[in-house]
Amino acid sequence: MADFRKWLFAFAVLALMLGASTAYAQIPGGGGSVVCGVTPANPTIVSQENISALVGDFVLICTGGTPTPTGSTIPQDDITLTLNQNITSRLLAGGYIDALLTIDEPYPTAALGGTPNPSVPAPQKVNGSPTGQRVCFSVTTGLAGNQSSPPGCNVINGLFNPATFLFSGSPYDPAGPNGAGAYNVFVAHATANPGQVTWLGVPIDAPGTAGSRIIRMTNIRSNACGAGLSGGLVPTAITGVVSFNGGQTVLVNQNSQTLAFVQQGLIVGSTNANLVQCTNLNVGGGGIGGNFIGVVR
Repeated sequence: MADFRKWLFAFAVLALMLGASTAYAQIPGGGGSVVCGVTPANPTIVSQENISALVGDFVLICTGGTPTPTGSTIPQDDITLTLNQNITSRLLAGGYIDALLTIDEPYPTAALGGTPNPSVPAPQKVNGSPTGQRVCFSVTTGLAGNQSSPPGCNVINGLFNPATFLFSGSPYDPAGPNGAGAYNVFVAHATANPGQVTWLGVPIDAPGTAGSRIIRMTNIRSNACGAGLSGGLVPTAITGVVSFNGGQTVLVNQNSQTLAFVQQGLIVGSTNANLVQCTNLNVGGGGIGGNFIGVVR
């Protein structure tokens, strides 16, 4: 009987430990949380003399969370990218800055003016990925105002079908059911911090377990001159950190990314040399002759 009680107690302790570990494992991605992972770094090489160097993209691949039901408004998040150097992308009117955030890899299939470009083949759709780009300027008053240009471009409806529990496509597909509301390129806002930009009110539809959401921050320029050169073998790095704040919990694993390495640019030098003075052989120009001059009659 004593041995049975010992085994019973041991099983009870083991069950308690397993239950605790299971509950803990569900915390990072459980409930409505979206979990994003940073893709492998693809930093660019920039010259130390460049004050507006184009750095690499910051790319997140997100999974989990609860997809937005069909017709319901997708939760919006403020997404902030902070660099360890000043951001020097072109400033636009209204406090915007020429740094872009794209969702689900929109593809530029049209030339300027909206005319389809036949030389660029449209890619095959994968999990509802869009084949076109529609630009939305981020809201200017935070998540509550939804003041954007064009109006309402930050508000997108979900396409999740709770009846079949299947992900029916990306809401960011301009050719999909949302039509004109499917904006997938968002323009950033400049902040008081010169090393920081923010995309306000970006609708992030949780992909659930049936797919993934790709968030790419691109067209980021930075002051490589301010970073300086490394005194060792490892070059100076320009790094970025991303954060989310808004209508749903978005967790980023290892949210620091190396975007560029700084190296010395063009090296110019000079040496002293003794050069032979040119001798004029052109008779017509007062020279000593020796060249052939044709006569035009």
